[in-house]
Amino acid sequence: MSERIGESVWPLMAKETINRTKLADIFEQGGFKAAGEYFLDITNTKINYRSEKSADFAEQRQKLQTEAGLIICNHPGYVEIPAILQALDRRDVKIMINRHIYEEFCQQFGEQYFVPNAQTPRELVEIMNQAISHIKNGGAFLLFPTGGEKLDVYNGKDKPKFMGGFRNILSRLSADNMIYSFYVDPEQSYQMRRSKVPTFAGIASEVISKGNFNINQSRDQQIIKVDERYTQADFWQSLLRQTKDKHEQDKLLASAYFNQIEEIE
Repeated sequence: MSERIGESVWPLMAKETINRTKLADIFEQGGFKAAGEYFLDITNTKINYRSEKSADFAEQRQKLQTEAGLIICNHPGYVEIPAILQALDRRDVKIMINRHIYEEFCQQFGEQYFVPNAQTPRELVEIMNQAISHIKNGGAFLLFPTGGEKLDVYNGKDKPKFMGGFRNILSRLSADNMIYSFYVDPEQSYQMRRSKVPTFAGIASEVISKGNFNINQSRDQQIIKVDERYTQADFWQSLLRQTKDKHEQDKLLASAYFNQIEEIE
C-alpha cells in the first residue's frame, strides 16, 4: 500500500477503532469480508460492483474465494481497500501494507495476514519470496501494482505506472494461478479522499458514542463504482516474454490492466 494511504485512513482506524477492539472483534467473527463491510458502513459508503450483472460473475467470485494467486487493484485513494475486503470470503489472504502500521496490524489481527512494504532490495526479495510461498500454499496475495497514484495522474492521457512488484511475483507463478483485477473509479475515490475530514469525523463520532451515533449516516450515501476481471497468470506472463526490458514489461502489464477494464466498461 502507498505511503499516502498509511497517512490517511488506516492509521486513524488503528488509533481510533482498532485499539478499542471493535474492528478486531468483527474480523475475528467474520474475517476480511466483515471488516470491509464495517468500514463501508461507518463511512456510509456503498460499492457498486458493476460486474454483478454479468453472466459469469458468480463463477468469477467463486474463483476469487478458492484459487491461489494475486489480487491486484489501482490505488487512487483508500475506499478500494474495504471494497476488496468486502468481496473476500476467505481467510488465506496476505496483504502488503505500509511499514509504519505493520506491527500494530499484526498485533491486532495476526502476522500471517500482512507483509510490510519493502525499503531495500534485500527486503523486497524477502517479501517476494513470502508472497510466492503463500500463493504456492494455496493462498491469495493482495498487491497494488501502482503503489499509490498522484491526484493529477488522470489528465486525459496518462495512466498510473506499475512498479516492479507485480512483475517480480508474476514471473514466478504457475501459468494457471489466478490474477484477479479490481478497478475502482479514480475520480470517485479522489472525491472521497478530499472529503476525508467529514468522513473521519463520522468515524470519530462512531467511536466516541460507542456505536450509537455516526455523523456519516446523516449524509447522502457515497456510491463507488468498482469493476473486476478474472484471468490467469499465463495471459500476463505472455506479455513478459515480449521484451527483456523490465521497464517495458511494467508498461505492458499496466496497459493490459487498464485495457481489460475499458473492455468491461
